[in-house]
Amino acid sequence: MSDEKTASSSALPVGLSVQESRDVLRTLEAVVVSLHEILDLDRDPGNDDALRTYLSDGRAWRRLSRARRIMSVAVDRSLGTDASVKLVSGVRYWDGQTNDSWNENKT
Repeated sequence: MSDEKTASSSALPVGLSVQESRDVLRTLEAVVVSLHEILDLDRDPGNDDALRTYLSDGRAWRRLSRARRIMSVAVDRSLGTDASVKLVSGVRYWDGQTNDSWNENKT
């Protein structure tokens, strides 16, 4: 079976080590809990920059990038080189031009 066919399958046979699984879950937990705490702070008019600070100082970006890297390595290891690139092909993302401006990832 080709990498592309396997990568588009709904049941991906991707193996993560216990350490990789732990790292991804801890990373995502940190971002989710942090965002929840920030949103609670944002209800207070004096803390309206908490979310902007968390996102702009790189903490959220670094953590999410780490989780993506761990998953990409595991996918490529299990399904073949560049399988993770094929999996994210077509993912829609915000391009920053307008609040409702979403683009498709062409990679």
